[in-house]
Amino acid sequence: MSFFAFDLETTELAADRAGGVVPPISCAGIALADGGVEGLFLPSAEPDCYDAAGTMTQVGATRVVRRLQQLVAAGGSLVSWNGAGFDLPVLARASGLQADCVALALGGVDMMFQVLATKGWPIKLAVALEGMGLPGKTG
Repeated sequence: MSFFAFDLETTELAADRAGGVVPPISCAGIALADGGVEGLFLPSAEPDCYDAAGTMTQVGATRVVRRLQQLVAAGGSLVSWNGAGFDLPVLARASGLQADCVALALGGVDMMFQVLATKGWPIKLAVALEGMGLPGKTG
């Protein structure tokens, strides 16, 4: 079984997750377990996936969802940190592919959810990495 990691970044915090506002996606990345980068969705790398303001469009978000689905169909397991709680809901709203993103979340491994289920509270990725003696997220 192979694993791949997924993360996205937004340019604004989701002040109202229950509302209709979709936080603008600034970039998304998919990394393979062997250290390779499978997909790096940046305005410079995928200009047709972004609008003039540098925000990922519905076309771009759909492309990310479809690539994640391809990797799962090929036998990969999606791994994320708070992917079920943030990344995939944001991607679902940006792409309009709610059911597809729910299926990805249910079939994936959300390491932060595991901490939440075990300890009863969430922790930030930076705190978990620091606790393991690993460097934090890079810019």
